[in-house]
Amino acid sequence: MRRLIGSVAVGLALVACSDGPSGPEPPEGFVYSAVAAGGQHSCGLAPGDAVYCWGRGNQWALGDGTGQSSPVPVRTRVTGTVLEVSAGIAHSCALTDDASVRCWGWNRYGQIGVGDNSDHGYPVTLTFPGSGGIATISAGWFHTCALDQLGQAYCWGGNAQGQLGDGTRADSNRPVPVATDERFASISAGADHTCAVTLGGGALCWGLNHRGQLGTGHTEGALVPAPVVGGHSFRSVSAGFDHSCGVRTDQAVLCWGSNESGQLGNGGLSGPGQPGSVSPHRILRPDAAMSVSAGYGFTCAVSTAHHAWCWGRGEAHQLGLGRFDDFTVPQRILDRDISFATVSARGLTHACAVSRHGAAYCWGTGQHGQLGAANVRISPVPVRVSEGVTR
Repeated sequence: MRRLIGSVAVGLALVACSDGPSGPEPPEGFVYSAVAAGGQHSCGLAPGDAVYCWGRGNQWALGDGTGQSSPVPVRTRVTGTVLEVSAGIAHSCALTDDASVRCWGWNRYGQIGVGDNSDHGYPVTLTFPGSGGIATISAGWFHTCALDQLGQAYCWGGNAQGQLGDGTRADSNRPVPVATDERFASISAGADHTCAVTLGGGALCWGLNHRGQLGTGHTEGALVPAPVVGGHSFRSVSAGFDHSCGVRTDQAVLCWGSNESGQLGNGGLSGPGQPGSVSPHRILRPDAAMSVSAGYGFTCAVSTAHHAWCWGRGEAHQLGLGRFDDFTVPQRILDRDISFATVSARGLTHACAVSRHGAAYCWGTGQHGQLGAANVRISPVPVRVSEGVTR
C-alpha cells in the first residue's frame, strides 16, 4: 500500500536571484545539454550534439538498431547536429539544425510520422506539409507534436481522444496541422491530450478531458484547441498522463486535472476516477520556478534557485526523496549539492535532470536500465548517468 504524506507546512522561500548550490559534482562522465525521461527509457543530448539513449530497447526506443535494452547510454544513429531530443512512451524524436525531425521506436499508432505503422530501429526523417522547417518537438505517449518556425502546430499518431487537434478522432501516421489559427511558442504532447502556449502567452489544450486535464473549466473533451480558463499568461506548459501544469510569466506554477496522488501540489487529493481540478490552481511551493514537467501521477519543477522539487506519486521512488511515499505538497529532492538546470518527469517510474554543470542524473525505479547507471536498478535519490557507448 502506498503511504501518503499530506503535510502543508510552509516551505522554504526561494529567492529568484539566488545562484543555488555550487554543485560539487564528480568530474567524470559526459556533459549533457538536455535529458528527456520517456516511458521506460531516457535520452540525452551529449557532446558533439549526439543523442544517447538508455533503458528499455525491445521496441527500438534507443534508436541504435539493436532492439536491445541498455543500462548505460548508447549512441543513436541520428545524423546531423541535434538541437533537441524528446522521449515518448516507447519512441523518441530529435530536432536537427537543418530544422528536420527524425524519429524512431514503437509506431503502432503512427507516432513516428513517416507514413507507416511499422516500428523503426533507426531514426527516420519526417516530411511536414507546407512547413518551412521545425522549431521544436514533443513526443507523447501515443502521438507526437511539433511547431514549425512560424508557430504552426502539427501532430501525428494516435487520435482516439482528439489529441491531434485536427477536429477528428482518426489516427494519422503523417503530420497533420492542428485546426486553429493560433500560432504557438511551445507545445507539449501528453498521454491522450496536448497543450500549447500561444505567442501571446495564452494556453490551449485539446484531447481527453475526463479528469479536467484540459483546464477548460469542465470535463468535456475537445477535438480542437480550447482555451485554458483563468486568463493566465504562461511561459510554458507540460501535459502529463491525466494532469497538466504550466509556469506563468510571473514564475508561479499552476496545475490542473487529476489529483489522485497529489500531483497538483495543492495539499489535497481527488477521489479515484474523479477530476482533481478542472481549472488551474497554484501549487503551494516553490514560490518561483523556471520550468515544470508533468508525468504519470507525479510532477517535478526546477525553481529559480536551481533546486529540484517533486510531488505526487512516489511508490517507485520517482520523487527523489529517499522514500516511497506520495506527497501532496512539493518537496525538494534530497541531494542538496546539485544545482539543477532542467528536469523531466515524463517516465512511468523515473525522472531525469541535468545540472548547470552538464551532469545528467536520474532517479526512481529502473528495471530496464532507464536510470542510465550501470548496475543500478532502483535509486530513491539522483544517481549520475554513466558515460555513453557505441554498439
